[in-house]
Amino acid sequence: MHLSAVLQLFLQLAGKSGGRMMAFPVKWSLCNKGRRQSPVNLEPQRLLFDPNLRQLHIDKHRISGLIANTGHSVIFTAGNDTVANYDGMQTPVTDGMTNRLKAKTKKKKKNCYIFFIGPAFWGLINPEWSLCNKGRRQSPVNLEPQRLLFDPNLRQLHIDKHRISGLIANTGHSVIFTAGNDTVANYDGMQTPVNITGGPFSYRYRFHEIHIHYGLHDQFGSEHSVDGYTFPAEIQIFGYNSQLYNNFSDALNRAQGIVGVSILLQVLGDLSNAELRMLTDQLERIRYGGDEAFVKRLSIRGLLPDTDHYMTYDGSTTAPACHETVTWVVLNKPIYITKQQLYALRRLMQGSPDHPKAPLGNNYRPPQPLLHRPIRTNIDFKTPKVNGKSACPTMYREVYYKATSWKQH
Repeated sequence: MHLSAVLQLFLQLAGKSGGRMMAFPVKWSLCNKGRRQSPVNLEPQRLLFDPNLRQLHIDKHRISGLIANTGHSVIFTAGNDTVANYDGMQTPVTDGMTNRLKAKTKKKKKNCYIFFIGPAFWGLINPEWSLCNKGRRQSPVNLEPQRLLFDPNLRQLHIDKHRISGLIANTGHSVIFTAGNDTVANYDGMQTPVNITGGPFSYRYRFHEIHIHYGLHDQFGSEHSVDGYTFPAEIQIFGYNSQLYNNFSDALNRAQGIVGVSILLQVLGDLSNAELRMLTDQLERIRYGGDEAFVKRLSIRGLLPDTDHYMTYDGSTTAPACHETVTWVVLNKPIYITKQQLYALRRLMQGSPDHPKAPLGNNYRPPQPLLHRPIRTNIDFKTPKVNGKSACPTMYREVYYKATSWKQH
């Protein structure tokens, strides 16, 4: 739009508001606040080679539609049923790789009850959870070292080091620590939010809660796995985009809304993370579903292992409704948990003291298909050669792109 047209639009808006400038819609706030906006300048030296990227395919059949001068642009829109009638019904154009999934459900007979158990049925239980079955960017995933892509643009992950208070709860499905609101904070006085920045993030995220996943046996329990190997437990630190959204619920189904930091747990004798002990010390007080206990002055940063290396990918929440709005960071080193702490976790029950139901453990979702998503890392596997061979496989791709020389005519 030319500058004169912009000025004319501003004058029209001012005239309609009695000389006062009208506010633009709040829905446009991303145009100013957004940190992943388009278009961009493509710099050849910053390009990353991803061998998982496939050839783009667009169906070749022709379609009808309407071309319009909107007053802002020239836009061609594919015809709906009305427009299509000029030509007869038309077949939609797809990317050639999208699965069109149609859930076929049988009508329930009267007085007949069907019970679905486990993550495989989440998408069938509730239509609002359909992404759990249909989604193509789901979490967790199995991290395969040979598929990692080294990205030199990834920064060091940073989590504020000050301590916060909150509540740890047995929800009947998981163990969750939630940062205290104003009421809980009054135990300690008002508390400063913990921010998560750096890493692969374009925005500032505010810590909201911690989830603990674990198995009833040491062979499994973590949601993410590494080259097929699972860990006894996994801690997931969640935050929401505080620069774009007001709270966790608001961000949960919005673009760039959520960050998940995954910490894998391993058993090694009597070694244990000090901050993890602050959580497990309260487990006896949350033995049954619905129980909660106060945790005072927990360091979220103190839960992190001693490493700057991580892997990152775009995925989803690992519980219904499986929103595909999570940027995951999986740290490349575990922290340690003792057998006694695992035993305390495994004693937790889903139900009440009168009806304890089943143990709370095995509260993990199995790995989901990666489906050509890249997994980036800040681990540079490029090492000097030993006896003519690399000491370890390189994930760094040296690709040189030559920019086209545009001639002016």
